[in-house]
Amino acid sequence: MADADPVVADFAERFPDAFASALRQGSDDEIAAIVKSLPPESIASVVARLPAIRLRALLDSDQHSPRDWIEDAPFEDAIMLLSRMRRERRIALIGSVQDRRLQRRLMRHQQYPRHSAGFYVEDVFLRVDIDTPASDVLEELRSDERDDPPLMVVVDASGRYAGVLNPWHLMSKRQTSQQLEEQMEYIQPIAPETPVTAAAEHEGWLEHNWLPVVDNKQRVLGALSRATVLGAASRISPSQQSTASLLLELVDGITHTLGEMLEGLLGRRST
Repeated sequence: MADADPVVADFAERFPDAFASALRQGSDDEIAAIVKSLPPESIASVVARLPAIRLRALLDSDQHSPRDWIEDAPFEDAIMLLSRMRRERRIALIGSVQDRRLQRRLMRHQQYPRHSAGFYVEDVFLRVDIDTPASDVLEELRSDERDDPPLMVVVDASGRYAGVLNPWHLMSKRQTSQQLEEQMEYIQPIAPETPVTAAAEHEGWLEHNWLPVVDNKQRVLGALSRATVLGAASRISPSQQSTASLLLELVDGITHTLGEMLEGLLGRRST
């Protein structure tokens, strides 16, 4: 590791969200160089806050050792970083940890049964602090090439779940200098222990393709997609009839919601 600039190291340790927000503006090579210069105990906290595409570039690079990031990090930061990885990668990384006590402790947070929502958790696209300017998030969102904007989770000053941002709502705003708190919404998250059949009944699916997964300490573990949950529920449910009924109810609810939105738009245009 290169010698860390004391000012940079202090910034990364005390304000990891702001540090990551500034860091993601650089190229992959610049990010990699700065990450390597950070104190070992601060790396996991910073890289866990980077956008998904930046994090993947670091994880796929042979210049870094994610195992060291996990072993050197405070436990809360290690859990946060692991939550940003796909399940297969998380399990493999935990398996490589040399400290057996730490390995067992980390594994206890990953071993959700197949019938639970936690088994199907995926990464969130972006995890941002509530004080981040909306313009910064909008710039990151516009740089993503996916047709369906992914889930963006907002956390409070202590790193706990505070709500989500609607990408379409954010991109439709003309003024983006305000704080995220003005543009976020609180969606009831799903606990990882929730049976996937119960998660399929979450009312949030009527308006969202993704929902946050948050543990009992309000740590963001990741996200669930509607397609994944409904597919898993249909395979696990003992009654195909009840699953079909659930899907029909969801479709009916979505249709009803869209109908009300359309009526509202037409009503405003006619006045």
